[in-house]
Amino acid sequence: MKTVSAIRNSARAYLSAGLCALPAGKTAKRPVVGRWNVYQKRLPTEAELSAWFANDPDAVCIVCGKISGNAEMMDFDHGGELFDAWCDRVNAAAPGLLDKLVIENTQSDGWHAVYRCIIAVCGSKVLARRRRDVPEDEITLNADGQRVIMLKGKEYVVHTDRDGDAFVIITLIETRGEGGLFLCDPTPGYELVQGEMTDLPVISEAERDILLQAAWELNEYTPSAANGPKAAPNSGHCGPLSAHSADNSPLLGHNANNPPLSEHNGDRPGDDFNNRGDVRDVLEKHGWTCTKGGENEYWRRPGKTSGTSATLKERVFYVFSSNAAPFEPNEAYSPFSVYTLLDHGGDYEQAARSLRDLGYGSDNPPDLPTDVDVSGIVHAEAGDDDIKTPVLTAVDPGPFPPADRGRYRRRDRVRPHALEGRPEARPGQGARPRGQGPEPRADQGLPHRRQQVR
Repeated sequence: MKTVSAIRNSARAYLSAGLCALPAGKTAKRPVVGRWNVYQKRLPTEAELSAWFANDPDAVCIVCGKISGNAEMMDFDHGGELFDAWCDRVNAAAPGLLDKLVIENTQSDGWHAVYRCIIAVCGSKVLARRRRDVPEDEITLNADGQRVIMLKGKEYVVHTDRDGDAFVIITLIETRGEGGLFLCDPTPGYELVQGEMTDLPVISEAERDILLQAAWELNEYTPSAANGPKAAPNSGHCGPLSAHSADNSPLLGHNANNPPLSEHNGDRPGDDFNNRGDVRDVLEKHGWTCTKGGENEYWRRPGKTSGTSATLKERVFYVFSSNAAPFEPNEAYSPFSVYTLLDHGGDYEQAARSLRDLGYGSDNPPDLPTDVDVSGIVHAEAGDDDIKTPVLTAVDPGPFPPADRGRYRRRDRVRPHALEGRPEARPGQGARPRGQGPEPRADQGLPHRRQQVR
């Protein structure tokens, strides 16, 4: 059993090696120092470490990113199921690279591969996922009332797709980068099997790309392609693909419940471009490079000289990179969305109009209603005698009583003939002679409200 003193001594050693080490809770996997995000910008002091470890924490963690010399960790979860396959791919692409890394086993039988990079690393990102369908008899409710299942010691929230099938998305490989952290040896359950945390290797950008690429190639799940602007919260809808009407039949927001692109009939410009538009030409025009052809193409973002940033398979563009604006990482895009984001700055209405000008979509847009009953208009123009125009008549209220004319203000400025037709006043509602003031109030003996408040 590793003691608190071993954890404390390792934290000091990590700090001396330029790593931002903090005491943590093993179960929560979070620092136990209050607002720990300040240590994303500065290293803790020796006095702070001494004060923290006086409380006997049961774990130590390292904050990744610039504060720790561009440290990054690849996490192989779900029992480390894909770790061996990843190692094989790395060894095939760059023999000897794997031997440089610091590797440790985790408390959930997963693996950590840790290194520093010569360039700044991005934030944490998911590299490989899997969808797993869930039978109803496996689902339970957690303390928050969410439908969940337990897999290999972890809780997963259950989702439902458009067909009503329950499923979960399992993260198999992900990184901890800028702003992230991870528990490490000598925390109980974590054990170094290669290298030392105090001597992390510094790898090149190209070597890092090989590590990430090997993980991306093991991805088993691609979300449905975005085929319109993102929906407003809770709306579940995307914007129109028509160049003629914003009142188009809505599309589901891009998530696991989206319909496949082939379900649309191609009458709208965006749907037609999804079916036959040249998305490769759009990508290349904006500086993207195809690095590998075939059924599953690899594409590299502009400004990058090695590695892969996205894939193109079955006309779905799936982006891995977090530096590939205007695309977002771990999102899939239809050809129409790619065209809209790159050529029209995300304006889907403008993109649809442009595509219609280029010949995409049918000549008679389906958005325009065709079942409107216009028989009334047609008959009226033909002079149909059966259509009768109703005649509206006003009821004459009679003359306005002369005795009541002084009741209304500015009455003396109004000509007498303009007052005729006013409704008859009720008895006792005539105007009081000028100068006599208002009629006495029923509560005249009581002081006025303003007189009560001093």
